[in-house]
Amino acid sequence: MESIVDVLNFNENAYFYECLNRGLLEDYINDYLQNPTDNQLLYKEHNLKYLETTYSFVVFKKTTIPTCIDAKNCPDSWKEEKIAYVFILLYKNYCIVQKKNASLPKKFFEYVKPVPYSVLSSLLLSDDSIFKKISMQNLDVSEYAMRNKTLESNNLEISFPTMGASNYYLTSYKILNKNNNEIFTLSLGTSRINKSGGKVFIKTLIEWVQCVVDSIMTYSYKGNDFTSNFAENINANLTTTSPTNILILKSVLDNYIEESDEFIFRYRKCIYRINDGVKFFNKFFSNALTLNNGINYRKNQNEFFHIEVKKERFILVSKILSCFYFVKSGEEKNVVDIINEESAFILTFADSSYRYANGCIFQDRNLKGTINSFIKMFDPLITRSISSEKGVCAGALQTEFAFDTLFRFVEDTYINDYDAFICDDLGTEFADHIGISSEKIALFVEKHKNLCFSASAFEEVIGQAQKNLGSYNFDGNQFDTKIKKLKKNYEFKDHGVFPNGKTGISRIRTKNCTASTVKSLWKNALNNPYLKKELFIVVDYISKSELESNLKNLCSKNPRQKGLNEAKAILWLLSSLASSCREMNISLKFICRN
Repeated sequence: MESIVDVLNFNENAYFYECLNRGLLEDYINDYLQNPTDNQLLYKEHNLKYLETTYSFVVFKKTTIPTCIDAKNCPDSWKEEKIAYVFILLYKNYCIVQKKNASLPKKFFEYVKPVPYSVLSSLLLSDDSIFKKISMQNLDVSEYAMRNKTLESNNLEISFPTMGASNYYLTSYKILNKNNNEIFTLSLGTSRINKSGGKVFIKTLIEWVQCVVDSIMTYSYKGNDFTSNFAENINANLTTTSPTNILILKSVLDNYIEESDEFIFRYRKCIYRINDGVKFFNKFFSNALTLNNGINYRKNQNEFFHIEVKKERFILVSKILSCFYFVKSGEEKNVVDIINEESAFILTFADSSYRYANGCIFQDRNLKGTINSFIKMFDPLITRSISSEKGVCAGALQTEFAFDTLFRFVEDTYINDYDAFICDDLGTEFADHIGISSEKIALFVEKHKNLCFSASAFEEVIGQAQKNLGSYNFDGNQFDTKIKKLKKNYEFKDHGVFPNGKTGISRIRTKNCTASTVKSLWKNALNNPYLKKELFIVVDYISKSELESNLKNLCSKNPRQKGLNEAKAILWLLSSLASSCREMNISLKFICRN
């Protein structure tokens, strides 16, 4: 009779880890396999050998609760039984794991580390590789930036526009190697490699694993025209870097919420069930958080979490978040472990051309080369004295914004360039002003400050602009929400001595134009296949000459330190917004001072 080992079937996929200390890892695996699970053990083999590989596996039966019923009230007859297994291989200095319906203990990861991003990002590529699918994460942590994308095509090298790709790093990709017609999917965050195809017997799986490990050990970067478009992974000493902000990748936690049976808070012997985990994470992790002294984030004077370096990676440490658990099929996993195992956060630094994500430091390799293009986007048209953004309320007789306001400058400069020009400020706004013609739509985002070279001031207006990018896609029916607003005159939010802030300023700034005409123009423009979409960012606190001087200083052999970090931060913000605009075919222009 054949041994059960010889009839086991596996898909050719596994998690690949480098051993930090193989001897200690072997001792831990021995201990783990002595008592692998509290579930019903079905089969166990330990320290079998084949072709220089030592392998062990355990098969067990586990009882799970259907997600449609509360665990406490689930009848026994409703409970489901699943077969689970963990298969561990040791080959050279690598540990390879395949598992199903099971998770590895937290302690296991103290003895291993993932295969580096720099290796996985091009490990199995050849000259005839075709990219079929990619998932990528944006390194921009601003509030309204596109967080991630997944794209699929018969050949992405042909169909994917790579403009702006240097702001992203790859999280996974699927390739077809034409020479042997093999399809691979690599998940760079979890160090998982999958070869598409049918199931194979254990010896074939081991041979495949050895082949992959040998490829990792002999890997040398040959370059790839397609992957070189994305952010560059660089070597850096993490202990000498000081993070400034952190963005928790909430989408990773949201996936766990959807897949888990319960989300609970456990403190000592008390357990509380959290019904709306998505709302909970939205409250804390929707935006980037500022770190105090490059280490911790405090909430209500108490430390919420802090960052430290461990095994050449940044990790998040939190007593509070460690009390929150996802429960699936009776197994629990706390939020901190998930964040660290999946590298579910992005860190920014004082030198904003760098980002930490997916366990490594990234740099936008094309950033400095785009400086001249970015400078051309700035048009120094503001020459008049500006004292405020919109001025103050002058009562019902007021029909124009004051001459020394930014709003008045925009209207004087652009009102005649469009068939309809409207003031959309306040309330649910697309922008401060909107210009509409049959062949173009323009959004105007306007901010007034005293003249300064400040990344934080720049970030504010960039964030507002990114928030408004989706407004170009509102159809005629959705535009109905604007009609009531357009039929009323402008009201100042800060109305000073006037009791209600009402003025005689028509929101439709074009004379002899009605709300219905505006709606018709908007609808016709959206139906125009040659529609030109424009975005104007009007900022009177930016000097083009000062900006140009500071940005070009970044490329000098001995850059002066004054304004250096601000310039790097502004360059990154410009790159992010320009990338978003290119993807949406939007023409971007900054109106500033000379």
